[in-house]
Amino acid sequence: HRPKNIRVYALNGLANDDYCVFLEVRGHDVRIGCYDETSPTEEWLPTDFEVPRRLAAWGQDVKIKVMATGNAWAHFNTWGQLAIDRIEVWGRQGGCGDDNSSDD
Repeated sequence: HRPKNIRVYALNGLANDDYCVFLEVRGHDVRIGCYDETSPTEEWLPTDFEVPRRLAAWGQDVKIKVMATGNAWAHFNTWGQLAIDRIEVWGRQGGCGDDNSSDD
């Protein structure tokens, strides 16, 4: 199966919780999307990112990287910048070039 969607559960808290999601492809990080905080609400929010078909390496391990992009806040040393609860990945079936995909 090849990755189709990535869902990141991150805390939208008091700090600037903006972040970007990358996939490592052939040793290079490729950005697939970013989250831009609209207002601090102190809640866990799921955010979905679609993996472009050209990046879905069939039969290979997928490395996901999440990078905080907001400025460090006053309590960074105590609490950190970005809190991630979990990351979920959904796949698509079929081989490379298969346009008839279905969710797993």
